[in-house]
Amino acid sequence: MEVNIFSKRVQANSDKDLLKYLKRPQKYEPKLIEAVLAELSTRKVAIPQELKGTFNTGNKSQHTVGKNDTNTVAEKKKPDVSQSFNWLPGIVLLDHLSYYMLLLSLSLVFSINYFSNSVFVYLLCVSPLIPLIHANGISNSKNRREYHFQVRMILSVFIIAIISFRGLILFNSTNELKDLLIAMTIILVLSGIFSWPLYKYSEKWKRLKITSLKYVRFTLILTGPFLLACMVLHNSWFHPLGDVSHQWKSKTYLDYTDFGGYPRFFTEYDAGIRSEIEFKVNSPGETNCIEARFYPKYTWMNPWDKGESYLLLQHERYHFNITEMTARMARREIISKPYQYTTRAEMNDFIATYKKRNNRNQYLYDHQTDHSIKTAMQSIWQFKIDSTLTVLDSYWKSEFNMGYGQNETYHRFIEQTGDLRITGRGNVLPYEHDYGSYYKFYYDDKYGLNEINYYRSGSLEVDPYFGAAVIQVKQVSEHKTLYGFYNAKGKAVNNRFGYHTFIETQKGQHFQYQFFDLNRNKVRGPTGEFVTKVTRNTQEQIISKHYLDQAGNRMKNSLGQYELLYSYLSEPGRILIKNYDANGKRMAEAGGNYLYYYEYNEQDELIKSYTQKGKEFVDIKDSIAIKEFIYDELGYESKLSYYDGNHHPREDGDGIWCTINATDRYGNVNMHATYNSNGVLVNDDMGIAMRFWEFDSLGRTMEYSEYDRGGIIVFDEDGFGKVRYTYDNQSRVEQITNLNGYDHPVSTHYQGPTTHYLYDTSKNLETGYYTDADDNVTSDKEGVYAFALYRDDNGNLIRSEYYDDQGNLKESQYDVAIYQYSYDNSDNKLETKYFNAQRLPAYAFQGAHINRYTYDSLNRMIERSYYDTLDQLIEFDNYALIQWDYDVLDNNVETRYYNKDGVVVIKRKYENNNLVQEVKLTHDYKGIATEPSITRYTYDDRNNLLSTSYYNLRNSPVTDKAGVHRYENTYDQLDRGQETKYYSTNGQPVEIDGIWSIKYQYDHRNNVIRLSKYNDRDQLQTDAEGIAIERYEYDLYPEFDTLISKKCPYVQ
Repeated sequence: MEVNIFSKRVQANSDKDLLKYLKRPQKYEPKLIEAVLAELSTRKVAIPQELKGTFNTGNKSQHTVGKNDTNTVAEKKKPDVSQSFNWLPGIVLLDHLSYYMLLLSLSLVFSINYFSNSVFVYLLCVSPLIPLIHANGISNSKNRREYHFQVRMILSVFIIAIISFRGLILFNSTNELKDLLIAMTIILVLSGIFSWPLYKYSEKWKRLKITSLKYVRFTLILTGPFLLACMVLHNSWFHPLGDVSHQWKSKTYLDYTDFGGYPRFFTEYDAGIRSEIEFKVNSPGETNCIEARFYPKYTWMNPWDKGESYLLLQHERYHFNITEMTARMARREIISKPYQYTTRAEMNDFIATYKKRNNRNQYLYDHQTDHSIKTAMQSIWQFKIDSTLTVLDSYWKSEFNMGYGQNETYHRFIEQTGDLRITGRGNVLPYEHDYGSYYKFYYDDKYGLNEINYYRSGSLEVDPYFGAAVIQVKQVSEHKTLYGFYNAKGKAVNNRFGYHTFIETQKGQHFQYQFFDLNRNKVRGPTGEFVTKVTRNTQEQIISKHYLDQAGNRMKNSLGQYELLYSYLSEPGRILIKNYDANGKRMAEAGGNYLYYYEYNEQDELIKSYTQKGKEFVDIKDSIAIKEFIYDELGYESKLSYYDGNHHPREDGDGIWCTINATDRYGNVNMHATYNSNGVLVNDDMGIAMRFWEFDSLGRTMEYSEYDRGGIIVFDEDGFGKVRYTYDNQSRVEQITNLNGYDHPVSTHYQGPTTHYLYDTSKNLETGYYTDADDNVTSDKEGVYAFALYRDDNGNLIRSEYYDDQGNLKESQYDVAIYQYSYDNSDNKLETKYFNAQRLPAYAFQGAHINRYTYDSLNRMIERSYYDTLDQLIEFDNYALIQWDYDVLDNNVETRYYNKDGVVVIKRKYENNNLVQEVKLTHDYKGIATEPSITRYTYDDRNNLLSTSYYNLRNSPVTDKAGVHRYENTYDQLDRGQETKYYSTNGQPVEIDGIWSIKYQYDHRNNVIRLSKYNDRDQLQTDAEGIAIERYEYDLYPEFDTLISKKCPYVQ
């Protein structure tokens, strides 16, 4: 027998089956008995006499039906049971529950590995089809829609529960109520769409038997314990670790042993971590705490991956690092705001916002790296996280409070500005006072500033700017102020500029500064003058400055400045400085610039510098006119970018537009990156785009790594792309471990050879050897197994020796096994000598046994020479000795090359670091010059080479071997060569193999894509090989720009 739920009619194969219900009517619902009687009446079946009176339908009188009373029943017009139907029978609800528990169990076992989460949800949305088919067919009852809606409501509740339990079981996550309501609404809509065909084709569905109670019981017994066990294991209930959590300590804090949770069985992932941001109040209103913590019992890894998969460990570490990064952002926002009373509820909302941000970052990290499968993206994310952690390094401490003392300020940096005022810049956070490096300014209510102290890790130390620990400021009189410098013990010292005190004397708007050493002798100031005179306006802004010598006469300081006049432009913080000579004529400084512009922010930090020469903005190198600076919250320079005179981004010769630095609280640069004008990472001249350093609390380098612009670790010819250092208790390097490269594929877990160092302080001896990852003795790339380094008392290397695996001296390069060095009192290297494995004199790559060096009083190398084993000058590349001359800015202005007879064979002159003239005095055996003796070069304002021309010693024009006197080049606005032309000594075009000029075309990545050749009539012309046009094609990957084809069509 079957029951149609929509129409409430009873379907039976025979009348006998219907009469069975009337034998024991008390076992069934009255509505069912009513439906049976209605069916018997429809079939016109008389009820046997013995069954009459055995049932009661709930009416006031018993209902009896006979063959002759059909009309009576019809006349009563009892309401159809379907009209009184309000909800589903309990068996259907139980059927739904069993069905979804089975579906959930199957999804745990199968769907995770083969379907995405969205497919799983869609599967649930389609599920209304199942119970509708189970419902014994579909009639045309008007209650069909009511039933269908009820089914969908029940389904949505079950679906939400399943999604919640599934997330709880698999991902240890919870869903907020609003998210559940949104999901429920979406599922209701989707389920209606998916089941729409049931409305149109409902009458075609086969009538099925209602789900049996045996099936329901079997399903519940099978799936119930299974789901309960999954929930216990996947949520680590009853785990011995309990709810213990650990705070973030370092980027590599997590290790395999920290993954203590039960492994997840029904997931495609190999590991998982639970990390959260927590907020605590230790002292009400005073000390707050925002921590990044992880929970070991919810942090798990597959047993077969523990200790084996370093990439997996790194990926999970950076999940924890993201949490710490977000926690630091929260601390920064709190500390940077003015102190105000905040309720606990407001603070909880604030933390909730950052928890959402953390969840979002975690999702993006997994999505973009594909859970560490995309190694390049993994490296890029590690770079982003590391650099952000470094930028926020000042906020590493979880505890923080607010407020400074009333008569003190703190600054990260100190400087003596152009008007000789001592100022501080850069923020110092309140909680850094116990460990950071900073300057503390003390003030009194009467005179203002009276002392400046430099602290590092809470102790007075000598600062890096002045070379003093304490600066005392004394108001000698109303118009005289004295600044004195002292060490940490209070002893008077000369600062690094050579003076102990400088005195500021004021007369109206005029100020005079004088400098004295410890013996009260007058000495020179920071830029070489004895007296500096400054005039200020009523706003205390400097308007002029000039310098006096010891006799009181005006002088030019070491920067080439005689008198400076300041103008303050309309824009806030912008200053124009002009330099004049004694005659009041504008003059250029040592760098060749006439005007200097400076722009400062509200913290008096330099954010832009301009230089102008003549009418155009220029700079010594790369035509850069504007340098723009950005500082971090601690005052460290975090970004330097370049612009031309129109403030358009300007790349230097290596294609670099800006550099990004991240500096920790101790002033250690942790990250350095280079970008082009499109904001894309670009490699420098060494093929490196990103550099990372890690330091310990003593400022010692613990790890160094290099990455290219694709986020891939770069390793140099020695295989060192990532190096880790360990130290002994005297801070001497004990081990250097190469983590990448070394002739192996680049990966983040390969460990190359480790260098071990041993020390003998009595002999100033340093020895070392190499081991591999298994701690077996091995060699470096040159085949050296061990080495010995000898140093002098100043730590300078004076001899190095290299050995093979048998302990014999090994000639590692150029047949040299031993290098010996000597130094002067300023630690300048004076001499290098080379010896072979037999300790006999050897020759290095220049063919010299000895290299000697000479320095000037400023420790600049001014001479280098080569000698043989008899200590005789020898020639290398036709010269035996090189000399350099410098200007006041340490720029090389002339280089001379001498032969062994002391005769100059090459002389090169430079302007703005550009070679402008080269004189060669080489001759053949008859004394006749074999090539043009003088070569001159000219440049435009952007340092592009415009022409190259040749002259003899009498300064008469001559030609080179190709018959050309002058080569001329033109450039476009991007400084790309557009055309090269050839001219004779009389200025007429010269053709080389019929070619007078060559023109170039470029793609958007500045690659040459077309080279065209023309004659002196500006017509395409073939060269000696019959080629007039060369076309170049490159691959599709801009990070490589690899030439893949060159086409040279023949042109008649």
